[in-house]
Amino acid sequence: MPFSMRAIKARGTRRANKRLASCPARRFSSASICKRCSSSSGLVTTSASCANQSSRNGVFRVTICAILWLSYQLTISEGLMATYYSNDFRSGLKIMLDGEPYAVESSEFVKPGKGQAFARVKLRRLLTGTRVEKTFKSTDSAEGADVVDMNLTYLYNDGEFWHFMNNETFEQLSADAKAIGDNAKWLLDQAECIVTLWNGQPISVTPPNFVELEIVDTDPGLKGDTAGTGGKPATLSTGAVVKVPLFVQIGEVIKVDTRSGEYVSRVK
Repeated sequence: MPFSMRAIKARGTRRANKRLASCPARRFSSASICKRCSSSSGLVTTSASCANQSSRNGVFRVTICAILWLSYQLTISEGLMATYYSNDFRSGLKIMLDGEPYAVESSEFVKPGKGQAFARVKLRRLLTGTRVEKTFKSTDSAEGADVVDMNLTYLYNDGEFWHFMNNETFEQLSADAKAIGDNAKWLLDQAECIVTLWNGQPISVTPPNFVELEIVDTDPGLKGDTAGTGGKPATLSTGAVVKVPLFVQIGEVIKVDTRSGEYVSRVK
């Protein structure tokens, strides 16, 4: 049975009618209005977010449209405010612990022969990048963190902030030194990076897994050392210092793994 409640007389102003006409809830039904728009026009609906305006005997009947709209809103917020039990922890899930956001990197559910089952979870603290391992009882839970990963293009550094752009909306976002951390040495103009936002603010920046950089300073190589035995430090164009084979020379471009900071190969 649909819910119903009596309506208050509508004001009928042009502004209210215009707002009802533009209501985004109409995607579900041509006769639907959302709670915000209905209140502005003097109409009263139930606590559900959307109501059908079929009026009979002065009663507004809330149909399945209300359930659809409410479900849509819950889908948007899922993972941001939801509560997860330890057996729901999966790689990539963002949760809140001690008031800070963490990312689940791995979770192993253990059922001992005796005693209570538990989860052994490896986590990454998003504010610092440090990794920890914790155990959770099967009855333990954690709230989902309001964390979003965005693919943005790095533009430039103005001496205080690093600026990124969304290639779809062209909106720009700035991250401070705390969010960039040690990854500043891997940032190249126009590089595609992952910027992590917590409550809408950048907290970390992840550069591409591999970058190609020019060697600007290193010791002379040894003739005949093509096998690359041993190694030597080399300073790259961004200021990063990596260990390279002895045969690599100044002016050459090399490929580096930003996750480990290790030399991969020369770029030909």
